[in-house]
Parts: sequence; C-alpha cells; structure tokens
Amino acid sequence: MTDKDNARAQIAALVQKFDRTPRKDIAGYTEQQMRVSFILPLFEALGWDITSPAEMSAEENISRGFVDFGFYLHGVPVFYLETKRAREDINRQEYMKQAINYAYLKGVTWAVLTDFDEMMVFNAEWEDDDPEKTRLFHLRHADYAGSSFDDLWLLSKEAMGGREIDRLAERVGRKAKREPVTSILFKKLTEWRYRLFQNITTMKMTLWATDPHEVDNAVQKLIDQLIFIRSMEDRGIEEARLQPLLRQKKRGDYFGELLKLFRELDTIYNSNLFAQSNLDFMELHDPDLVREIIDGLYIIEKGRMARYDFNAIDADVLGAVYEQYLGFKAQDPQGKSKLDPRKREKRKAQGIYYTPKFVVRYIVQATLGRKLAEGADAHKLRILDPACGSGSFLIEAFDVLDRHFATTEPTEDPQKIAERRQRILRENLFGVDLDDQAVEVTRLNLALRAAYTREKLPLLTNIKHGNSLIDDPAVAGSTAFRWEERYAEVMAAGGFDVVIGNPPYIRIQSLPSDQVAWMNDRYESATANYDIYIPFVERGLSLLNSSGVMSYILPHKFFNAQYGRNLRGLIARGKHLSEVVHFGDQQVFEGATTYTAILRSHFKTGGIADKMRA
Repeated sequence: MTDKDNARAQIAALVQKFDRTPRKDIAGYTEQQMRVSFILPLFEALGWDITSPAEMSAEENISRGFVDFGFYLHGVPVFYLETKRAREDINRQEYMKQAINYAYLKGVTWAVLTDFDEMMVFNAEWEDDDPEKTRLFHLRHADYAGSSFDDLWLLSKEAMGGREIDRLAERVGRKAKREPVTSILFKKLTEWRYRLFQNITTMKMTLWATDPHEVDNAVQKLIDQLIFIRSMEDRGIEEARLQPLLRQKKRGDYFGELLKLFRELDTIYNSNLFAQSNLDFMELHDPDLVREIIDGLYIIEKGRMARYDFNAIDADVLGAVYEQYLGFKAQDPQGKSKLDPRKREKRKAQGIYYTPKFVVRYIVQATLGRKLAEGADAHKLRILDPACGSGSFLIEAFDVLDRHFATTEPTEDPQKIAERRQRILRENLFGVDLDDQAVEVTRLNLALRAAYTREKLPLLTNIKHGNSLIDDPAVAGSTAFRWEERYAEVMAAGGFDVVIGNPPYIRIQSLPSDQVAWMNDRYESATANYDIYIPFVERGLSLLNSSGVMSYILPHKFFNAQYGRNLRGLIARGKHLSEVVHFGDQQVFEGATTYTAILRSHFKTGGIADKMRA
C-alpha cells in the first residue's frame, strides 16, 4: 500500500470517527480538543511529524489568544494552519481575512483555515480584497477521503515537497500578486529614514555638520522604538499608545509627545531600546511627518483594509527588511542629498547578505540542537555569532533554547515564562558586529522575542559593537575588540560552546592596509589574496571551549583556491572538520551570485584554538 493509500485510509477513519461523535458533543469541544482529536491527526495522516518542531511548530499569538501552526520543509515554512472550534463558522470573512493576512505577514504563500468539518486553502500572495477570490479550494469533511482527497493531498508533506500545490495554482490562473510585506515595509522605512534625516535638528543647528552618522543613529533609534511599541500593542502587552497620541491635537508637537512616551516606557522596560540618547535632544521641522509614520505603521496600503499585525510579522521577515535598510548609510552630502539612496548596496559591497531561514535553522540545529540532544546543560551553554547582522542566528538559537526549556521546565505562569526568556538573553546569547546600527537591530529583534509581559527587559549588553577579527586599538581604533576583556567571564571559563553565523565575504583589497598587515601577521590562515571569511573561521575556532562546535555558511572556494591553502592545512592538521554541506552551483542568497557551503568544525586540543591562545 502506498503512502497515499495509507493516508486515505487513515483520513477515512478520522471522518468516520467525526461522523459517529454526537453533534452536541462536537459543538461542546474546545478548540484544543478539536485539534487533538481531529485536526492534527488529519495532518499527521498527510505525512507530517506533528511531534517534531522541525516540521510543525506552534506559533504564539498572544494578542489573539490562541495558537496557529506553521508547517516546515527543510526549515522553510510552507503553510500556516489556523484552527477554529466546530461551532464557529469559518465562512466568516473576518476569519478568512485573518488567516490570509497572518500568512502574508509571515511571508508565506499558503494559509489553511479549518474546524475539521470544513477546510479552506488560500493563496496569501494573490491580490484581492475579497478573500473568497484568493481561495484555491473549499473542502467538506465528508469528501476528505473521497472526491476531495486529491485536493487535500496537496497539503501533504510529500506533495508540498514536490510543489504540487504551486503548480495547481499556476494552472488555475495567473492572478496579480500582492507586493511582499518585506518590500512594502522596506520602502516605508527607507522613505521615512530619508525624510527624518532631512528634518531632524538639534539645539537649533543641524547636527549634520558635525556627525551625520549620529543623526542616522538617532533616526534608526526612533524607528526601532516605534516598531517595538507597535509590537507590544499587537501582542496586547501595551494598550494603544501611538494613535491616541495623534488624537490629542489636530496639529501639534507630536515629536515632543513621542519623546515623553519613550521616557515613560524607559521606566517600564529599562532596556537599551529606550535609553536616553541624542534623539532626546533633537527637534523635527515637519510635525506632520510623525503622524504620517505612525499611521503608516498600522495600514499596510492606502485604500486597503489590510493592517499590520506586528505580532504576526516574524523576526525573520523584520530581519530581511532591516538588512536592506542597513544598506543605506549617511554620506557626506553632495548638493541636496544627505542620505544617498545609491548606498543601498553598501552592505552587499561589504560581503554581507541576509541568510535564508532554512540555512539558519540547519546550522543552529547542527550545533546547538545537537548539544541539547546529547544532554548538554542548556543553562550553561554560551552561543556566539561574531558577525551577527540583524540577529537571525541568535533569534533561532533563542527559539531553540526557549522550546527546550518549555519542555524540560514546563510552566504556564506568564511571569516564569518572561523570566525564562530574559535569562536566555542574559546568559546564553552573545553577538558582535562591526556595524553599530546592526547591533541595535539585533538588540531590537531579541527584545521583541523576549518581551512577554509589561516589565523590565535585560540591557542586552552581550550584544556588542566591534571588529571581531582585530583586537589592537592602534589598528582598528574604537572598534578593536579584545575578547578576553569584552567577554571576560566566558573566556576565563574556556570559551564558547557554540559559534555560528554567516561571516562577511570580502576580498582584502577593499580593507585598510594596516588592518590587512595586522591580520597577515596574526592569522596563520591569512595568505595570498584571501577573503575575510578565512580569518573568521580561524577566529571562530579560537573562541571555542574544549567541547565547542562552530558552523558557518561561507564560500566553498577555499576548498580549492590558493588563498585557502593555509586554512585547509590548519583544519586538517587539527582534525577540526565535522561536516561539509556543499551547495555546488545552487544559489542560496537572493540577489547575489555566491557559491557556498556549510562548514561545521569542532575544537581539538593542539589545533587552532590552542595555537591562537598561546
């Protein structure tokens, strides 16, 4: 009997069980009872391992009071499932729009809405205000194992792996697609940043003349604070704070009122996010700009009913937006330009690319996940990303640890959950980045992950600004990063348990000559015209403790190139190699031609780590 035949038989049994259960009993089932008795077994019959977080995970929805489910293949979400009780009518437009918008904000094509009695599948990318016109099919339970089975099978793990549902959608008709939420939000943030940059002043004089980068930092801080507040509103942790502020006056000092709100929230959350900064001493020329920005953080598109739900917007989506956003840097003004849009590619020119979710998940599972499976004490694990960017690897590590603790130390007490999440930020996660704005974005993303109640958050001092490769201030100036000083406790204890990330890919010709000379002298792997990821491998290994493991995604050219000779020798001689996942000519990074592999290595006495510490 084939998998498909087995699935049909199991589903027929479920349908029979449902039909034999008295309707009055079904009507009295809670949503959780419907899930456990019928809905999740249905997807289990379709080949999904509903016990594995790698294939199905519960997505917390604090603001809406229930849990949706994400279904994953190779670390990538393929559809989201929203469940209802049997006595609720899933044909209500409110429920359909809710399911569609949730998947859309997550950046996922397919949304499934079901109470088991009926099931609807929507394409969240199709552009139409009428949810019924984005519905691919509508099934009734009586037909699940019969005439509708082939449609239902499209949601199976096997069919999703073969993209059968996508091919069906293409045959149904090529409909206009909605602009992705990442694109819309990126455009908004970039426009607001540019206009804020032009409008901000301090002490009646433009700060541009003294330090444009500080103006840019203040602008980013303003946007970060607004996104945090919107997220707290949508989670139900904060009452509505921003729109009521606009209703206080028809036209007034909205910026001044915002600063007062930030100071109030600083007393509550006591985090780096709301700490006093240059922003508090600035003014805006255009008072209506604040109104426009606040309104724009609620409505996705003018003339459309869709609204942002920052509780649904995944950190991965927000991280992708910020990685693009960080590409714009304040430049010395030429003519009227103060923030040059042409600098959008700056981070790519620096070899910095946003890492796809499936790669992040694989690397974290192969390192942190493996350690947890082997029985490591999760409380004592120290995880580092030495080029953290917007924090995608640290966010995934946070999620893995949080799920682990939720299983090993279960609790439904909101206060204990909040304490658990804050402990992870304080004790388990560490990150460094050369871009100070990236450091702030990582802090924002981690703060959003940990915020569960309306109370103080950790200061996130373990996320630091610096040059991970150079510890000499005479060479790297204020960005020089002395590991034994900046992470004294971890290094004194022997180093990190896990080092993960996506180091920059950049040839040394674009670096200052004194920095290149210093690295040539410091790193044995630095030879010929190498890429900067080469010393990142050596540095990562040097930071591991005696049982530590490291994994990066990086170009695989060093396996054969002349400049990779010394690194190959070091890895081989020290017996550091654990695993290589080679992508060949398959492109992993969107919008970039890079030939990559995942390298996993481990500490070995007498290897690189001991040599660099000597």
